[in-house]
Amino acid sequence: MEELKTRVRVIVLEDKAVRESLGQAVQEVLDFPRLSKFAMGQYWKDADMRQRDEFQDVYSQYIKKVYVTQLKEFAHHGMKILSVRELGEGKYAVRVRLTHPEHRDDFIVLEFHIVEASTLKISDIRINNSLSISVNQRTMVNEVIQKYGIDGAISHFRQ
Repeated sequence: MEELKTRVRVIVLEDKAVRESLGQAVQEVLDFPRLSKFAMGQYWKDADMRQRDEFQDVYSQYIKKVYVTQLKEFAHHGMKILSVRELGEGKYAVRVRLTHPEHRDDFIVLEFHIVEASTLKISDIRINNSLSISVNQRTMVNEVIQKYGIDGAISHFRQ
């Protein structure tokens, strides 16, 4: 987590192709296949291979943009690792506190859920001990699929 934080801060400070560089950092640490499958929820079983592949591709691009925007916003915040817990079966929870650089009492607590595969990948982030980004995204994706169908959702996230 410290390495990722330092990398993000350097990218933002250098301000050279920030979005592209942050996108590469996000690509390396997020578990896109797991995030895509989880976000699609019950519809994953209904989707054929083409739909799964296309959804994973467009949703990965979408979620990467979301995370890049957030990383850029919080790049100057101080970060302190509060705890690391093993959840079992190669899964860990890393809790960090991000502190606003000018207002020390203005902070946010994030809990990164990390899965150990060939490398460590982030599978979820919880905000202030409650809001799960993955669950929030799943709700949003399910609403889009209910409204437009699977192919419509693919088109929606392609835009």
